Amino acid sequence: MNYAALESLIARQNSMENEIKELRKMIYETNKRIDETNKRIDDTKTSIIKKDC
Repeated sequence: MNYAALESLIARQNSMENEIKELRKMIYETNKRIDETNKRIDDTKTSIIKKDC
């Protein structure tokens, strides 16, 4: 394998690694929003239960 081809493969790998980092960040942010939404749902359920009692 020549040097140029190796450089190209390394550049592609670095690009993919950066994409993976971005995807992980997006997943983390999405999970955080899901957790916040679930907390609001739980708070709403608690509020409804208190009103019913």
